[in-house]
Amino acid sequence: MRTNEEEFVLTERRSGCISSWLPSWCPTSPSHLIKSEDRILKPIKVKFTQGHVPISYGEGRPVYALDMLGFGRSSRPTFGRDAKDAEDQFVESVEDWRKAEGLEHMILLGHDFGGYVSTAYALKYPHRLKHLVLVEPWGFPARPNVQDRWVPIWIKAFGNAMNPFNPLGPLRLAGPLGPLLLQLLRSDFKQKYASVFADDTVADYIYHVNAQTASGETAFKNMTIPYGWPQHPMMDRMEMISPSLPMTFIYGSRSSFDGQSGKSIQEMRPDSHTKILVIQGAGHYVFADQSEDFNQAVLKICNNECIFERKQV
Repeated sequence: MRTNEEEFVLTERRSGCISSWLPSWCPTSPSHLIKSEDRILKPIKVKFTQGHVPISYGEGRPVYALDMLGFGRSSRPTFGRDAKDAEDQFVESVEDWRKAEGLEHMILLGHDFGGYVSTAYALKYPHRLKHLVLVEPWGFPARPNVQDRWVPIWIKAFGNAMNPFNPLGPLRLAGPLGPLLLQLLRSDFKQKYASVFADDTVADYIYHVNAQTASGETAFKNMTIPYGWPQHPMMDRMEMISPSLPMTFIYGSRSSFDGQSGKSIQEMRPDSHTKILVIQGAGHYVFADQSEDFNQAVLKICNNECIFERKQV
């Protein structure tokens, strides 16, 4: 287990002429990311550890916060271009992590794309999960079967123009203006955490974590079709989820994400534990918008699993 002070090596595989000057153009580096992450974690008062777990690709209840493969401070390998291959890499990285930590069973919670990966994991390793918690999950419904003529022309033009780039490519192309660009476009992040950080700690972390080598975001791009819909919608596979696996969907009442998927899955599993929770006053980032309500909801899920375990003994 590495300490905060120890350096780590990100697996970087860059290609093309742009990547050759990218490190000097963007004011970021793995060491910048380490420092900004340390500032983010500084307010945490409970004891915690950080470390790296080797994977094949490159009395309280313990809580593990994972940087998914290709994101955060996890290694950033080259993913397969095929959407299913990339999905499998994400799933196996979670399984490798579980083995390395020696966990027999766990409650797995995923947000947005993490919800998609968590569900893919549940499809392959349902016996390892006590409960699957999906917070504003991406990638469940298929792209609506409507003619492209109903898509505004400006969205088509923008989509075509951005197609050659990774989702966060513009942030890197902005170079030294990247941090300022992020602060201007996403000032809401600073507001969300104003009670914890009075300075630009959050914006600084978000910049450094997203300006590193493109890896997970490249995989995500390869797993989508215009305009941000999944190549392999999770709704098409939900009937294969073990009926004995409890599931909880958590949505924000002000989110633009459609909660209909959760309701449809609840109807698919009439004899299974499938619950939908709506956090009032929260948007897509439920855990930041209404942190106390979100934490209480997750704690209740965990406590209920403990009670169920005792009854089974």
